[in-house]
Amino acid sequence: MIKDTKIPAGNATIEAITTYLKENDPRNVLELGGGTGALSKVILENSRAYLDVYEHQELFQNLMKQNLLPEKILGKDYMITKSYRFPPLLRIYDLVIVDGGGRGQIDNCDYPEAIGVFLRSLDSFKTIIIEGQRRYQKRLILEEIRRKKYIYKVTKYPDPLGGKKIATRLDCQPCSNPIRRYFNDIINRRKVVKKLKL
Repeated sequence: MIKDTKIPAGNATIEAITTYLKENDPRNVLELGGGTGALSKVILENSRAYLDVYEHQELFQNLMKQNLLPEKILGKDYMITKSYRFPPLLRIYDLVIVDGGGRGQIDNCDYPEAIGVFLRSLDSFKTIIIEGQRRYQKRLILEEIRRKKYIYKVTKYPDPLGGKKIATRLDCQPCSNPIRRYFNDIINRRKVVKKLKL
């Protein structure tokens, strides 16, 4: 059973993650932009996954540590990385969550480009959930999906409470057929980058 979090986070993203967790049993999750730890808490309380979280702001790092106290998340493994200059340690992730940063530099590292670099460094990933519109980052993600020779399915999640913060879920799988990949990208690309009408 999926538990609710008491820490504020995008409702659409929580819905996307909880839906994913109900359907799958992830082993490794990568979260780019941990914030207060709301999404991390949902993952740790509702799955058996190991969680790698990136959060560069000290204020949010401290909030995450308070919200993810060991006594609250018993027996769960997670690591908070404080700089985007260090790529993920693991090479395979079932779920990648993009929930932070816009254009601009963070920690002497261009955060949006870090997303592309991180995805490129992985051997594989299965699902990506993106909080908010993040059109620039979505384009970089789609470039890496093409580079990995994946096809993908798009699911959009509007805010269930009527707010403007959406989530986009991309379920990816390898595909050796270049024609199928091409048409899959043509059909789905617009769905990914197009703003969701509310």
